Amino acid sequence: MGNDRAGLDPGLKKQLAELVDADIARLTTLYQHLHAHPELSGQEARTAARMAREMERLGLTVHTGLGGHGVAGVLDNGPGPCVLLRADMDALPLVENTGLPFASTETAVDDSGRTVGVMHACGHDMHSTCLIGAAAALTRLRERFCGKIIFAAQPAEEARGGARQMVEDGLYDIAGRPDFCIAQHVESDVAAGCVGIAPGVRSTASHSLDIVVRGRGGHGASPHLAVDPIVLAAQLILALQTIVSREIDPAKMGLITVGAIHGGTKRNIIPETVELSVTIRAYEDEIKRQIVAAVRRVAQGVAQTAGLDKDLWPVITVPETPYPPLVNDPDLTARVHDVFVDLLGDEHVTATPANTGSEDFGCFGLTDPPIPTLMYHLGATDRERLAQSQAGAIHIPPEHDPGFYPEQMQCLPTGVITLAAAALAVLDTDSIS
Repeated sequence: MGNDRAGLDPGLKKQLAELVDADIARLTTLYQHLHAHPELSGQEARTAARMAREMERLGLTVHTGLGGHGVAGVLDNGPGPCVLLRADMDALPLVENTGLPFASTETAVDDSGRTVGVMHACGHDMHSTCLIGAAAALTRLRERFCGKIIFAAQPAEEARGGARQMVEDGLYDIAGRPDFCIAQHVESDVAAGCVGIAPGVRSTASHSLDIVVRGRGGHGASPHLAVDPIVLAAQLILALQTIVSREIDPAKMGLITVGAIHGGTKRNIIPETVELSVTIRAYEDEIKRQIVAAVRRVAQGVAQTAGLDKDLWPVITVPETPYPPLVNDPDLTARVHDVFVDLLGDEHVTATPANTGSEDFGCFGLTDPPIPTLMYHLGATDRERLAQSQAGAIHIPPEHDPGFYPEQMQCLPTGVITLAAAALAVLDTDSIS
């Protein structure tokens, strides 16, 4: 992993900072364009085309159409380690409410056929811009290192597991198998200009289930002639909440969320079905599997208690790709942490806690043998606003909120310089001091 020294050579740090500073105006324009023109998971055609053009302009060898709209730009700079830097490209089905002059007004048709607003409410536009910024800096620093860098622009992080799809579509066969995989993610609870980094589990494994609770329909005036799936769904929702509290080791983390319930058409009609959308999360894959099995068992048990025959037991499907827990490799984390401290100063590097959200970046490392992975947090909120929020004076919209936005003038340069520095931390270079 490079050599054993902690920081970047002072000359290299100065050169990197100058390159990033000189490129910020161009990158700001790119960021605002991506923010204003978001695309849903699996629909990232325009974003992917823009990312490919930016990579081609830098002289990278570019591969497109990986796992859908995935793009990989390769900088092959001779023998040495190979590092993959990843950014995600997709946006969320939300109507933006930030008030930014470059706010999105885009709409799209989602997988259910509904027309929805589209917004970059999770910072993927910032991640993509930082990836291009890091690529621009590193191509200009190629005389300072040996090795290969894969700049991966990933589709469908929010819904379809685009990381796994890119790997299964031959990313490593085409671009080479990396020795390390590194990514960043904006974090509203961290001040802009700072980063958060820590080893071990960083986010949960997740598993989505769609449950169709079935019954026998009828007239609301004659419930005794029906089996009411709305009542069964209500019983099931409450029963699911006992799984974690009574079946999972209290020292372990587990979570079950019923995020949507749909059933019925009229107040005096007992419907035949009710649909539940469920998300299961845990820091350990084994705990996640235990909860999934329990949900299936409890759903079946509620139906049996109602006297339903097997052909009317709930139908349970998996609508989205399950995500593994994201685990930061301790050695890789320590190496990059030391470079960040040298680069930004100790006061700008924090140890962020594990997140109960989920992220598919870890799939890039799920090979045989596994590839060390690292995701660090990129501070997104102005320091003064963050202090006011922590004092209870104002509310800072978090990720996935229609009002979320990163403080671009502080967040963007920090994201670019840290992503480039993270790559330099693991490449063979004569400029690590």
